[in-house]
Order: sequence, then C-alpha cells, then structure tokens
Amino acid sequence: MADHTLKYRDLLRRLKAFNVREIKSRGKGSERLLQRVVGGVKYSTSAKCHSEGDQKPVAVIRAIRRRLKLTEEDGVSDSEFYGH
Repeated sequence: MADHTLKYRDLLRRLKAFNVREIKSRGKGSERLLQRVVGGVKYSTSAKCHSEGDQKPVAVIRAIRRRLKLTEEDGVSDSEFYGH
C-alpha cells in the first residue's frame, strides 16, 4: 500500500497505536511535539497542527514515520501503519 494523505486527527490516531505521544505544550506556536520510545531510545519530531482536520501531505507523513522509526526498514509495513 502506497503512502497517502491523512487528516491530522487520523495521523495521530495511527501514531498512538505505535505508542507515540503528542505533547502539545512542548511545540512552538502551531507545532506539536511527537515522541516515541523504542528500546530505551527516545525519538521525537514536530508536526504543525493548525486544525485537527488539516490534511497532511505524503512527504510530511513519510518524514514523521522516518523520524519515529515507523518505516518498512524498522519493521512497520505500510499496510500495518495505514490499517489496510
């Protein structure tokens, strides 16, 4: 399954299934911090959220998955991530 756009709320729901925490207070302005701990190592990235209904482009979703170690190389298939 190829990557596709998601609304921020749907992206967050999928990320939470992989133990990603959203820390609203740590981001600057409209940015929110996303954190995931894997094997005792903390991975984090930020994501802009002006509205929970904003569509996130494929490039942004790929970058978030890469930074949080949620890619095929890390053992998380596209179908597992997108729930298909």
